[in-house]
Amino acid sequence: MNTQKNNLLNFTSNLITFKDVLNFLSKKQTVLQKDIYKAIQTLIDVSDIDIDIIIKYLIEKKKCFLKNNYFEFKYDVNDFLVSDFKKQLLIEIFSIEEIKKSLLNQSKFFVENDKVIINLNSIDLKFRKYIILLQKLNFLKVSDEENLFEVIDYTIAKELLNRPLKKLSLEQFKKIQKQKELMGELAEEFVLNLETKKLENTNKYPKQISHVDVTAGYDIVSYNKNSEEIYIEVKGFQNNYSFHWSENEISVSKDLSDKYYIYCVRFENNKPLKIYTKIQNPYEKIIEAGKFEYKIKKDFLVKLQ
Repeated sequence: MNTQKNNLLNFTSNLITFKDVLNFLSKKQTVLQKDIYKAIQTLIDVSDIDIDIIIKYLIEKKKCFLKNNYFEFKYDVNDFLVSDFKKQLLIEIFSIEEIKKSLLNQSKFFVENDKVIINLNSIDLKFRKYIILLQKLNFLKVSDEENLFEVIDYTIAKELLNRPLKKLSLEQFKKIQKQKELMGELAEEFVLNLETKKLENTNKYPKQISHVDVTAGYDIVSYNKNSEEIYIEVKGFQNNYSFHWSENEISVSKDLSDKYYIYCVRFENNKPLKIYTKIQNPYEKIIEAGKFEYKIKKDFLVKLQ
């Protein structure tokens, strides 16, 4: 077992996987220590680190014993083990002041139809993985709106509601969403003008696709130096040096391969300043290379720095 990485904060599985591992081990009863990963992973998709964390938790609860190089499991699966594990993980997360401050004290949220909704984008990038973990363990639920999570755990909701001056009203949230839409429009217009200038000595013209087909998976069709079509997805950002990439855009980029580009437009004072970077074949460079932060539903957060 990896004793340096088996603390609760490194857990990444969802609640269903946790329950599946508990069920498997309770029925197995004994497993040779050196075979523990293989035994579990033959049937369940779970990482070595998460197995270490679960085994450590069961040992601490005196539900697992290591004897003569064998793990012995003595428990019946019940709701107590599941709820207690969740409780311990929540305590672990919020025992670290820096994490608690970012998630509970500085995050923005609003209340709609008696639901507490927290805005993922208001949380420091390095702590957003804990929101994803809380969602996987059913403390939060993914909202219909992008980057919003409904708080379904009473303890977290109470902590948020105890700071009314920090709330983000629904009107404010809609205003922020409108600003994002405007940034997207400005970024596309900026790229369209640059591509038009690039092609001015040819008989080719770039075409803005996003206005006529929002499902295309890219925003602009332009041409490379060989007069071949290229497909450009435009992402604008100000200070966070990151962007969200949707499932549809990812699927299209995989099909188009080297013909697909992401143009990342840097904004300053709410105006497009320059193209920060162009990523050709981003499916290969981001998805296959694992160069993304985390996944929400089927979308990915990509950091540029």
